[in-house]
Amino acid sequence: MKGMVLEYVLLDLDMQLFQLGFFYNKNERGETMTFLVLMAGLFLLIYMKEPFSKKMYGYVYLAFYLMVLALYIINTTFVNLISSKLLLIITVIVISPLFISFLKSSNESR
Repeated sequence: MKGMVLEYVLLDLDMQLFQLGFFYNKNERGETMTFLVLMAGLFLLIYMKEPFSKKMYGYVYLAFYLMVLALYIINTTFVNLISSKLLLIITVIVISPLFISFLKSSNESR
């Protein structure tokens, strides 16, 4: 019974997001989540003035972030090069070091 209630809640939330126009069909959920994760990463990159202590590492990280952003734009606009789920996984992998350094810096400031 619990599983059915949870499934109904998730389907209802899915339909509400569909009606609000967050995505046009059910297949765009991964693309929307990828966009949100990329924008959160961009916010963290701007919020943290110096995310990494070594300059070369920061430049390499920025290059990887920009490549994933370009891949997202190409994948959603022009040609589907990879699946949206794989793109989401790559995005989470690229954003996680920045998120971890953000958590460490916020923990040290306390």
